[in-house]
Amino acid sequence: MVKTREDFFHTKKGMPIGKDQLYGLIVDLLGAAVLDEGGNEQVGSLQLLDGQLRVVASQNGSSANSVVATIAINTALSAAVDLGSRTLVGISMPAGWDAASITFDVSNDGINFGPMFFGGSEYTLSEAAASRRITVDPLSLLAWRYVKVRSGISGTTVNQTAARTITLWTKPV
Repeated sequence: MVKTREDFFHTKKGMPIGKDQLYGLIVDLLGAAVLDEGGNEQVGSLQLLDGQLRVVASQNGSSANSVVATIAINTALSAAVDLGSRTLVGISMPAGWDAASITFDVSNDGINFGPMFFGGSEYTLSEAAASRRITVDPLSLLAWRYVKVRSGISGTTVNQTAARTITLWTKPV
């Protein structure tokens, strides 16, 4: 569903946002499109301008980018993927996938990784299956720059019987 600029707390491009509106706004803007005055789709972002957090519409249309995480044959954990200043918003699963949930190891230095917990438990995408497209809560990985994709949960991994390439969809923070 495409949202208009007025849907975002009745603000217009460049208007200040209060702290109490920030959480809902981040969720909306990381995953929602906005329309400019001409009805063209744009993607909203947050910027700090003159000491104020402001809603600014991107002039580049959809800003979703993809990077890949590959789990090697007979293993359960991908190499590290650098998200940079972006956050994960979706995953495209490969056509072949040995049945398993997806979990993540995360790091901010690219060296020291550990299982990612969110909301009090290991963040698990139990709906992972061959050829599925999965939406990821953009706030779940917002704190982490590097991510490894795991087949299975940290205590019970599932080795993949072939190399698997998983497409990670990201948007700017």
